Amino acid sequence: TTVGTTTATTSTTGTYSLQTGEDNLTVDLGIVPPTAANSANNSLGNFVWSDVNGNGKQDAGEPGVQGVTVTLYTNGADGVPGTADDVRVGVTTTDNNGAYGFVGLADGNYNVGFTNLPAGFTFTDQNKVGSTAADGSDANTASGRTSTYALDPTSASAIGINDPTVDGGLINTRAALGNFVWLDTNGDGVQDATEKGVSGVTVILYAIDGTTVLASTITDADGKYYFGNLTAGDYRVGFSSIPSNLTFTQQNAAGDNGNNTNSDAVPATPTAITAITGVINLVAGETDLSVDAGLKPNNPASVGDLVWNDLNGDGVQQLNEPGVPGIIVTLKDNLGSVVGTAITDGNGAYLISNVNPGTNFTITFSNLPATAIFTTQTSNVSTTDATLGSDANTATGVTAIFNLVAGQYLPHVDAGIKNVQVLPIKIESFTAIPKGSQVNLQWKVSEQTNVATYEVEASADGRTFATIATLSSNGNQGATYDAVHTTPIAGINYYRIKTIEKDGTISYSDIRKVNFGKGGDVIVYPNPVSTGVVNITLTGNMINKAATISILSMEGKLISQQQIAKTSQTETINVSTLANGSYIVRLVTENEVINKTIQVIR
Repeated sequence: TTVGTTTATTSTTGTYSLQTGEDNLTVDLGIVPPTAANSANNSLGNFVWSDVNGNGKQDAGEPGVQGVTVTLYTNGADGVPGTADDVRVGVTTTDNNGAYGFVGLADGNYNVGFTNLPAGFTFTDQNKVGSTAADGSDANTASGRTSTYALDPTSASAIGINDPTVDGGLINTRAALGNFVWLDTNGDGVQDATEKGVSGVTVILYAIDGTTVLASTITDADGKYYFGNLTAGDYRVGFSSIPSNLTFTQQNAAGDNGNNTNSDAVPATPTAITAITGVINLVAGETDLSVDAGLKPNNPASVGDLVWNDLNGDGVQQLNEPGVPGIIVTLKDNLGSVVGTAITDGNGAYLISNVNPGTNFTITFSNLPATAIFTTQTSNVSTTDATLGSDANTATGVTAIFNLVAGQYLPHVDAGIKNVQVLPIKIESFTAIPKGSQVNLQWKVSEQTNVATYEVEASADGRTFATIATLSSNGNQGATYDAVHTTPIAGINYYRIKTIEKDGTISYSDIRKVNFGKGGDVIVYPNPVSTGVVNITLTGNMINKAATISILSMEGKLISQQQIAKTSQTETINVSTLANGSYIVRLVTENEVINKTIQVIR
């Protein structure tokens, strides 16, 4: 506290003599209130607080603000507070509770000024309607000065006046946003009570353009993040560095919608590993804790199966009716956007994999042979389709809409066509075998009448293929062809043979996969797994060798084990009996031991 004018300001005791080790706890001072005769028995004070809700009133729980400078003035000759002739008579600062006080004040008219506010704060409304002298703010919003406080200016009081109601309320002009990145285990885009946060995700605060980086942070152990001390304005939030086995969940309305249970992160594509929100507008003092991102297990769906030559035109697959190669199959989502394509292989089969689950998909069949038309539509993509019927509309080649859930394989979206002229070509076998730093490709044909060339195509994702070799047909029956891929990528390489007829007709072989890399590149998928089977794709140096695959608990206890005399490119293990949780898949060959962790979610 600051003391005003008093009759005595110091007092001195007599002399005390202290012996070694002595404690004298008897040295005391007694004080009494000033008497009316000295006219210095008044006091004034009280409180500077953070008006968190901006209502101009001191509410329970609203904290005091430490370190604000409080200056006491007497009104000047003009009697008006806050003018140039005011005389400063005392200065103090608010304590750690926001309190202050001036005591020992002479009779007179005073006013108070509040300055040195914390960065980002300004004054709340002065004398807000509904407030009282005890709980309102007395500081002018522009100057920080109060009105006049009369402390017994006529010296009428014998004991003086104490006014403990001179307060200053502050509001925060800065803003903040945050909140949560969580594992959306059921993929519904809504935060459920049992779904946990995801730590270690990078969160970037952008300007409205979505490219200018303003700040960044990483989600904590609970999946939380926070950006504080922001100026009011427009922002966007980006999320990246997500775990490799996760992808972004479905979104509700992006941006500042005040919904703290949905995901606001919008990836550029369904499988993108980064995402950004819409524009978030923050006003002064606002804290928006509703900007969230949901991540779900990257457990894609897939769809297939067959385009066949409906010889009898009944719209139903018969055992003697062959598949039709070279048909283009296009998968579209509910917006009509293409999300996957395939071309039927030599047996008429196709597979579109790695599809983000969703609703209202359709498939379009196209690139029919010149004379062919669609057969009678006898099926509607029913999951109980026991008739093996044709799902393609006879006029458009488009199926009915269907849904795909995480991990689902829909194996019976078929199309029958008729009036097909069978071309005299057949690839009997096709192999892709790694050798050293290359991949040797070989195929054998039993018939190749009218074949002009063969093109060997390679792909890194099984969708986009590029030609790596072109060979002319030699016209011989039973001929064998060879090609070498000299620059395979690390990881899975996809190969197929494109056959081009002399009349321009194109057909494709089955796809072969080679996992090219070291032991550390063994791939276990899907992971997390919600179905009964896990696939293990081996590297080239492991194929055709003996191996042991085991499943262990995280504590190392053996749960199951299978011996394989001669491995193939991809092996499968049955996990249908495992309870939810994490497990170790151990692959042992003669040269190495590889451990992979999987998570079972049902």
